[in-house]
Amino acid sequence: MPKRLEEGMLFQRKVSMLKLKTLIEYKQVFELKEVPRDIDSYVSINGWPVEPYIYSITANPDEHAVILATPEVIGWWDDEPDAEYDEDDEDQGELRDIEVKDFNYALENYDGNIDIQVYDKEFKEGIVRPVIYAEKVTLNVPMIKDNTDDEDDDTVEEEYLEDEEPWDDMDDISHDEPDDYETK
Repeated sequence: MPKRLEEGMLFQRKVSMLKLKTLIEYKQVFELKEVPRDIDSYVSINGWPVEPYIYSITANPDEHAVILATPEVIGWWDDEPDAEYDEDDEDQGELRDIEVKDFNYALENYDGNIDIQVYDKEFKEGIVRPVIYAEKVTLNVPMIKDNTDDEDDDTVEEEYLEDEEPWDDMDDISHDEPDDYETK
């Protein structure tokens, strides 16, 4: 909790709306445009300011999430996340400063999940290290990425197809069950 409120601080609220007879709820972030005169009543209505942190998603609930980016380094938004990062290439494409609308888009459409740009070589080895470009990390909407080599894709798909049994043959399987059951 900060000692005082300042312009530019972020606050979070819950939004509920009825869409096609379905209640949709999500969180939304808004920026403090002007410091209110009655801070106590403002905080009682809107809560305390929030700061964005990017942390890993863990499959194991007993495993602690790792903080990948703190508010100080969250800064770039990539509107074209398909481009790959090259450590030697200084021109990294079109990046822009992240805006409140980007946080809200991720909160509303992706339940707050967001992708952070990491080094590909290390990621393939199981190490998640964010790329820091001009003292900021780059974020974008979540994308389904295939982290396997192209050569492996064909092999895995062929093996899967060979092992798969046609569905129309499933009813031909014999279940050797006895006709009569004995009880003693």
